[in-house]
Amino acid sequence: MSKVKKAPRDDSGFTGKGRKKVSWRGYVNYPVDEAMKVAYRDAVVRGWDWREAVEDVVSAGYKLSVSWDGYNQAFVGALYATNANDPNAGWCLSMRAANCNEACSRVLWVHVFALRGDWDVDGEARGVREW
Repeated sequence: MSKVKKAPRDDSGFTGKGRKKVSWRGYVNYPVDEAMKVAYRDAVVRGWDWREAVEDVVSAGYKLSVSWDGYNQAFVGALYATNANDPNAGWCLSMRAANCNEACSRVLWVHVFALRGDWDVDGEARGVREW
């Protein structure tokens, strides 16, 4: 039986949801100074729950993921901008933490509150950010 050769798809530049695909551009990270750490801890103490931000951030075209970094023995929370119309498109914001929930909480807090969704991408790819 011979294989059927399929014609190339003309919509290959789009996702299953009809959004334009974006190309990987690299990591964007920001220095986390002591004032930012204090503001984050205060927000958590006041009851900020990162899980409440997930729906808004994901529906705006960001992919939230968490992975294990064996080299640094830490979890990495990452936001990848998949919306081609977003200035952050193709960039990934990431933060490390000792546990999975904390990694997600940190990257979402930095995106939503510290940077207010504006990563001010400058084209320079950098590594995963230390907390």
